[in-house]
Amino acid sequence: MKKRSVFNKKLLITYDEMAMLLQTTRTQWSMFQIRQRSLPDKSMDRLVALVILSNSISVDSSSKKEEVLKQEATKKKLLEVDLKEVLYKQKKFERKLNQSKEKYEASMNTLDFVEVVQTQKENDYFEAGALGIIKTNAIRTLKTHSLLKLTQLEIKLASLQLEKELIEKAIE
Repeated sequence: MKKRSVFNKKLLITYDEMAMLLQTTRTQWSMFQIRQRSLPDKSMDRLVALVILSNSISVDSSSKKEEVLKQEATKKKLLEVDLKEVLYKQKKFERKLNQSKEKYEASMNTLDFVEVVQTQKENDYFEAGALGIIKTNAIRTLKTHSLLKLTQLEIKLASLQLEKELIEKAIE
């Protein structure tokens, strides 16, 4: 069953609230909405009065303007808080990215060092073992701070920059 549209404008009024306004039961109002029953005469008179009042709603009512101003002020405050959070995250990811780049470069340099040392002179067992451990640690660090991780951090940083710009635009 299709609900009957009573008001021209969409209103957020529950069945219970409308029943209280019309001084009828929720069931009677519900059945009226799905066209299975009519309302009592007094309730119908009240409904007609409410419909007439709803049609005369002013576009520029003072309460509406006041509420919009309150919401604008709240929006600005909350967006400024969001902007601070984004700036903090941005700095945090910049630090992480710089640290990861440094560790990536250091690992690459370490691998080059190990290769040069292994090819330049005869190594005894201790040095070969130590070089193996150093190489393993460098490879482990490379996996932790891989090109994929660096790219992911750069993408995250770029998205935070875009978010920052959008928030700043919304604040204006």
